[in-house]
Amino acid sequence: MKPPKPSHPPAGPTELREQAEAIYQANKAAKKPVQAGTAALDAARIIHELEVHQIELEMQAEELRRTQAAAEVMRLRYFKLYDLAPNGYCTLSPKGQILECNLTFAHQVRTDRATLLKQVFSHCVLKEDRDRYYALVNALAQTGDPQAADFRLIGPPEAPCWIHVSALTELTDDGSIVYHLALSDITELKQSEAQLRTREQRYRSLTESAHEAIISVNTEGIIVDWNSGAAGMFGYSAAKAMGQPLTLLMPQRYQEAHRAGMARANAGDAPGVTRGDMIMVGRRWNGLEFPVLMSLSSWTVPEGKYHTAIIRDMSAWKAAEQAQIETLQLLRHFMDQFPGLAYIKDANSRVLYANERFASRLGFAVASLEGKTNRDLFPADQAAKFDENDQAALSSKETITFEETFQDRLWATSKFTIKLADGRVLLGGFSTDITTRKQTEIELKQREAVFRAIFDHAPIGISLTGNAGTLMVNAEHTRITGIPAEEASQPGIFARVSDPEDYARQQAAAKIFHAGAVDHYTVQKRYLHRDGRVQWAELTSRAFQDPTTGTRRIVTTLSDLTARKQAEALQMASEVRYRQIFDCNPVPVLLYDTETPQILEANKAAEQQYGFTREELIAKKFTDLHLAEDVGAVKREMRQATSTGKSSREWKHTRKDYTIIQVNVVTSALSYAGRSAQIALVLDITERKLFEGKSLQLQRLENLGMLAAGIAHDLNNVLAPILFAPQMLRASHPSERDLKILSNLEQSANRGVSLVKQILGFARTTGGEMQIVQVRHLAMDLMEIVENTFPKNIVIEHSIPSDLWTVRGNPTQLHQVLLNLCVNARDAMPAGGTLRLSLANLMIDGPAVAGSPNGATTPWLELKVTDTGTGIPPEVLEHIWEPFYTTKAIDKGTGLGLSTVRGIMGTHHGTIEVFTEPGHGSTFRLLLPAESEKAPNVEIPPPALVPNGQGESILLAEDETMIRDLIAGTLLEHNYLVTTCRNGQEALELFSATPASYSLLITDINMPKFSGLKLMSEVARIRPELLIISMSGQSADDDDRTDVAEAKRLSRRFIPKPFAAEALLSIVHELLHPVAKS
Repeated sequence: MKPPKPSHPPAGPTELREQAEAIYQANKAAKKPVQAGTAALDAARIIHELEVHQIELEMQAEELRRTQAAAEVMRLRYFKLYDLAPNGYCTLSPKGQILECNLTFAHQVRTDRATLLKQVFSHCVLKEDRDRYYALVNALAQTGDPQAADFRLIGPPEAPCWIHVSALTELTDDGSIVYHLALSDITELKQSEAQLRTREQRYRSLTESAHEAIISVNTEGIIVDWNSGAAGMFGYSAAKAMGQPLTLLMPQRYQEAHRAGMARANAGDAPGVTRGDMIMVGRRWNGLEFPVLMSLSSWTVPEGKYHTAIIRDMSAWKAAEQAQIETLQLLRHFMDQFPGLAYIKDANSRVLYANERFASRLGFAVASLEGKTNRDLFPADQAAKFDENDQAALSSKETITFEETFQDRLWATSKFTIKLADGRVLLGGFSTDITTRKQTEIELKQREAVFRAIFDHAPIGISLTGNAGTLMVNAEHTRITGIPAEEASQPGIFARVSDPEDYARQQAAAKIFHAGAVDHYTVQKRYLHRDGRVQWAELTSRAFQDPTTGTRRIVTTLSDLTARKQAEALQMASEVRYRQIFDCNPVPVLLYDTETPQILEANKAAEQQYGFTREELIAKKFTDLHLAEDVGAVKREMRQATSTGKSSREWKHTRKDYTIIQVNVVTSALSYAGRSAQIALVLDITERKLFEGKSLQLQRLENLGMLAAGIAHDLNNVLAPILFAPQMLRASHPSERDLKILSNLEQSANRGVSLVKQILGFARTTGGEMQIVQVRHLAMDLMEIVENTFPKNIVIEHSIPSDLWTVRGNPTQLHQVLLNLCVNARDAMPAGGTLRLSLANLMIDGPAVAGSPNGATTPWLELKVTDTGTGIPPEVLEHIWEPFYTTKAIDKGTGLGLSTVRGIMGTHHGTIEVFTEPGHGSTFRLLLPAESEKAPNVEIPPPALVPNGQGESILLAEDETMIRDLIAGTLLEHNYLVTTCRNGQEALELFSATPASYSLLITDINMPKFSGLKLMSEVARIRPELLIISMSGQSADDDDRTDVAEAKRLSRRFIPKPFAAEALLSIVHELLHPVAKS
């Protein structure tokens, strides 16, 4: 077994150095001959000096850690000034989004702060360390307690930033939770820890790999530790040597002297003392004797006393020389690993060796530094100062540490002497950059001053209270309470200047607060000044833990309410003066509480309008007068009126006799008897609404056609980016699933385009484009939509034969017919049921169907939509085909569904009839004339090769942002230079500046302020030969519109929106690269 480690603390650097000096002087006085191993012994002493210096480095590292801890405490105390803090701060949402961060954090992740906001914090964490971050956030969310963790931020690949994160939660004023993170850069600490571990491992491996035999024995001389050097030197393995007496390794003639020496060692010298080197004779496993140099040391632990001998084989002088070389290499390696600057000089300050960091700082290669002095490397004044420091270190017996300025950086330098056996004295030095630490200390003092200034000049009163009472108050606190700062610490001082009733309420709230039931409390109270004045204030107290002492502190803020209280008193007086005006107002007036909303007052006109007495109205809430389904919206309107101060809206109210009247309610906020209230003027507009309804019905029918074109234009602008997107995304989303989604999106957009054309057709009183249609495909497509979107309590059935006849019609309109009927069937089954769609071929005699030749049997396509819903009552059935007639709620239907279906069936020369039974469901039966012609097979052509440009410059004018960005992006991707403008005026100014720099103009014809038509006219005047493409959400067939016709005249090509990206690129390429005609 190995001997236990010493339990006593190691000697200090001064004591160790004095012991080494004493041994050296003793050897010199004895005039012992220099043995062959002296150089190796010098190398060992150099290692000893480095170990001493390692202790000093560890002390410096501990000092750095304490400094960092102090800086962290100061940062927490003044976290509101975090933008100037040396640590990073950020605030996260529960989903990990960065809500706020300081400049230090942005620097840590090498990103500007604006880019970081709303970004997910985990994107800033090195991928290998994200599990640590997620564990931190999960613990924070589950416990709510402060958490801490170490991980790396994304940065340069060669040097990611290590941070220590301290995190805590906060409940904000709006009730949401946020996470506050403090991020300390511990990169240097991590590097130092890694280097310390490396040095420790190297030290241990040095012992094990040493060529010397290192043997430990107990007081009986039994071997308890045996290294590989001993095995190689004496020929015994560790298994054979352990437990054997040390005399096994020496000749018989020396064993008695050895036992006597062991007795003296056991009884005499103090523990830990190292005895001088002794020349002895060893014996190998085969009996061969050889000279050895042994150094012996002793130590005592609770288990007993032990002795350790380091034995060198003096017969192998060359091996010792090699060991010295290896030791020197190890020394250099150690210096190379030092994180700062390291060097060894001779007594004349000439560099013998320096690490790479020292050389690179001076701009030299390591090899070229050898032999150079301070005057060779530094300016004269600086070199003189360094020479002075070097001489001070050489003349001192201890390591000296001082601060030096070098290349605008501040360095903490430790210098020490290395004494060799041949009498030479070398100088070693290590320098650590402490510029940042010094700057941090200065910044902390500055932040202290800023905090004090903010505290003293804050517009609200602030006090800080601890276990010993009030610690500090600011000037505003003194003004509100009348208590000077020097008196604020007196016990009970604030109770004496508080109104007794208010102070009792404050104490009751404080009791709950100190019990931990709430994290803060707020009360309104009066302070009685010594001059007789009364000062109203709102007091809020919150607790926090002092990061320095860990004790509980309470911060209290005071907001001056005196002016507001005086205003409230004046307002209450004015309410009395206007009471008579309230009662005599011919318009019904109700006054109700904003919070409850209980009716507080009602005038005579309100009694007459509702049929209730004043007492009956006051017993009600204002929401009781509204219909039940409107109460939610009424409450939202009340909240909005509270924030804006007023509102005006129409509602339906219920009178005492349960009749419903339509009213216009105008509300305004006021203060009534010290409470927040709303006064409402309620005017009966029932008769006016009946008249407006009839007029509006006529106006809808009259204006629908005129509005259709405008609606179609807006829809085209909406559909344009949707139609663009799939074509742009296919290349970056090649998976089958993504392509299917993009195809569905494109089909839906194209269907929307068809619907827009249908609207335009309605506006022109035309039926749209007719073609041969296989209704089976429309029905199957509809069934897929219905099955994916309708409630699961509705069973979907269908009968769609594969040999259905075709019809001549508009596929979009026919699809709309089936969709409208299915949606009506769904709405008729709120509790669930069965919806069935069936199609069939029929041969019907002529007289059986209107429009068929008498006596002729003609083919028809029959479509049936059946539901098992509520059915249609007789009083409703006679109105179902009327436009805008609906039994659904206002937000559930328009009343145009069945009237649209009937209109479409008329344009297709078909018929529609309904069979219904209340409580049992309805069936709509449609007949369409069948065609003998088959529907054409539509083959989807392969995507056309989109031609690229050759760097031509294009000027694009479009007021719709999404359309402008998509067109510009598409053109840029295909090697065109694009300049974008938001309106015609901006485009004209750019073009007028450099008219020859543009090859093509693309413009929308309808833009605010300065239209595209005017832009094309001005551009043509300046440069008639310029190529122009115009575009619009209006149809290309709108030749009767002057703007479309004028656009076609002024431009080479007109493109109606929406259009495909390939279509635009093909037109641009065709204009810019015309194919020469043979």
